[in-house]
Amino acid sequence: MALKRPSPRSTTRQPRLLCLNGERRGQTVLLTGEGISLGRVRANDICICDPHVSRRHARIARDGDAWSLVDRESQNGTFVNDAPVRERILAHGDEIRIAEHRFVFLLAEQEGELSSAKAIEEGQAAKDAERTITVKAIIPEGLAFPAATPEEMKLDPHFARRLLQQNETLRAMAEMLVEDVDRGSLLERIARMLLETFHAERSCILIADRASGAWAPAARASAGTPDEGEPPISQTVVQKVASERVSLLCRDALSDTHLQLASSVVGLGIRSVMATPLLVRNRLLGGLYVDNRTSVGEFRSEDLWLFRALANQIAMLLDYLRLLESLRRRLHHLQDSADQAAPAIVGESPALREVVAIARKAAVSNATVLVLGESGTGKEVIARSIHRWSPRRDEAFMVVNCTALADQLLQSDLFGHERGAFTGAIRQKRGRLEIADGGTVFLDEIGEIDREMQAKFLRFLQEHEFERLGGTQPIKVDVRVIAASNRDLAEEVRAGRFREDLYYRLRVVEIVMPPLRDRPQDVPLLADAFLREYAAATGRDVRRFSAQAASLLKHHSWPGNIRELRNCIERAVVLGSGEAIEPMDLGLSAARLRIGARAQSMSYREQTRLFKRELIEAALEQSDGQHAKAAGLLGLQPAYLSRLMKNLGMR
Repeated sequence: MALKRPSPRSTTRQPRLLCLNGERRGQTVLLTGEGISLGRVRANDICICDPHVSRRHARIARDGDAWSLVDRESQNGTFVNDAPVRERILAHGDEIRIAEHRFVFLLAEQEGELSSAKAIEEGQAAKDAERTITVKAIIPEGLAFPAATPEEMKLDPHFARRLLQQNETLRAMAEMLVEDVDRGSLLERIARMLLETFHAERSCILIADRASGAWAPAARASAGTPDEGEPPISQTVVQKVASERVSLLCRDALSDTHLQLASSVVGLGIRSVMATPLLVRNRLLGGLYVDNRTSVGEFRSEDLWLFRALANQIAMLLDYLRLLESLRRRLHHLQDSADQAAPAIVGESPALREVVAIARKAAVSNATVLVLGESGTGKEVIARSIHRWSPRRDEAFMVVNCTALADQLLQSDLFGHERGAFTGAIRQKRGRLEIADGGTVFLDEIGEIDREMQAKFLRFLQEHEFERLGGTQPIKVDVRVIAASNRDLAEEVRAGRFREDLYYRLRVVEIVMPPLRDRPQDVPLLADAFLREYAAATGRDVRRFSAQAASLLKHHSWPGNIRELRNCIERAVVLGSGEAIEPMDLGLSAARLRIGARAQSMSYREQTRLFKRELIEAALEQSDGQHAKAAGLLGLQPAYLSRLMKNLGMR
């Protein structure tokens, strides 16, 4: 801080400023003329060389017989007796603070008042000496707070003001805790708080990846004009804090024996730096980092204690957010399960009892299960039952339809992707395998995936780890895999369309779901269960099937299996009008009757076209409108089916 040369002291009534700290402590500046200016540039009457002082910070101007202090819209404010002011009439003995620099305004009329001012100066110097303490550069985690004795923690007014500012930050964080905000925006606000609270030039909140343990920036802030891209930080400091779990404070990094050789410190020109880990119940969640690249000694020992206290609060906040996110995922999963859960396994046929017995034995292990069977036989139902009977019952059950997505999208859905992995990947995404960690993943129609995807999934089954699309870091998960297919995978292996090694990896336990035509005794039981379900859903008082309807249900071949039976009963409940379901309500033979009645007035070509339309409509209904599945049921290529539908006027 540079002061213009003061005039000789006088005992006449002459207002003046007495400097209380810094290199010019004890010097005075007489207030003459219209007043004086204070700021960082040399054009000011009092030049204060401090980056936290604005270029033209404040002015003391004559106001009639009085003197007033005016803040000139400074960035960090002007304080009188610890209170922020915009404009204030000064009284004798008022203390003015600008950043770390303090002055006393004096109106000395007698020599006694000059002695009083001298006593103020000497008392302030004694306080400055008392608060000087020594701080280790590296503070072990366990000693961070207990090592500070009451004698070491004597506070001066300046530190008390900074402590109040820190407490205000903690209060603001407590308010954030009860706000329903996005985690990303919340961390950005906290990073900005750290920047302003510690008068740093850069701040960063780093989060540890749960799978790999690597630290990655979750939020950053920088003072002044932002750097192009993301402001860099010292990886040497971050790695030391992460590996040793210590809190680090360095007042002059370029002179420190440990850090002056670090390329990141030298290359970035870091002068002062603080970093500390985020720990909750001895779990390392990440770390906090702040630095200053223009000032030496910017961070003090008191700052480190409070920085660590803030880190404890932020760590608790992050742990709370993780728990909240986990609970929300669990709630979403339970809601999906309640909305989409398949009915319980219904039936008493020997074929079904054998399937249930195998499934119960497989459920208690972590063995991969391959479920085979025609469409609509209940492959997903048995998969959900295996999960429900297993020790993983309280974890997630994720369903992945391998035919619903293109190859790249399927890989992204299953493994996740990094930001920029492909066009449109604007942010990192966790895949279903990662989300289902600890639970079960059900891969429906596994026989539809291509050879490249087969190779990637085989590696996952062997190593229980994978990499996100565009990533290089392996991620380990504990997931139980259940796969299903309506194809004959053994035949697919012989034809070279499915990898043999993947086939045997999936076929640790094989379950073959029997078609409904092979278990006719289960049809009445299933029909009654569906009748109760849809009667309750529609509010209709329908409780039974007529004898003719029951006979028709039992003797129908059910090419669409349980799915066809379910749709048939739903239709009967919705369209029926009596207390019992009648044969005409079921609609099983209506299509053939309509074709027969019109056959006498139709040519062979017209009957053939009509029959093709009926076949395609039935296949689409059985496959829930999925053209690829419908083509498989008809033994056609999807492209040919599309052309055929166009020729028949169905598009």
